[in-house]
Amino acid sequence: MSMRHALIPEAEEKAAFPIKRLVPNTKRIPDFYGRQDELEMIEKHLAPSRERDTLRSSTIYRRGVGKTKTPAHFAHTSGCCFDAIFWVQCETSVGIRESFTDTVVSLEIPRASREVRHEENLLAVQNWLKRAGKTWLLIFDNAGSSSGNFIPKETKGAV
Repeated sequence: MSMRHALIPEAEEKAAFPIKRLVPNTKRIPDFYGRQDELEMIEKHLAPSRERDTLRSSTIYRRGVGKTKTPAHFAHTSGCCFDAIFWVQCETSVGIRESFTDTVVSLEIPRASREVRHEENLLAVQNWLKRAGKTWLLIFDNAGSSSGNFIPKETKGAV
């Protein structure tokens, strides 16, 4: 990674919070029903807390049973608990990289651009997540085994 992202500590202050980068075409679902147990578990594990570091939760089901709608509903209803919510599309590695590029642009990290290598943007986002003084939620949609390389380590926040 070039040093351009690492040398600008004031980067997080440039963005206007709250930031809610949710999956396109996912709006609050007014008639969302069911999955109350899952939503309560997610909230219990992911609600911001000073006592815990990185918080992680997974929803694992077969295709077509609401795995995308459940975290989307959680994000919409619990959004006030987080300064920033970012959605990562994990169906392909390109989708993951593009999601991190969208995130770095949303954070307004100086010189962040869609024109630079996605890997630089990924590292810039991971650095921001490590040092951010904000509460954040990172949602990996359709995450598979290869998505683990993109999940930030040693950070505070919710994944």
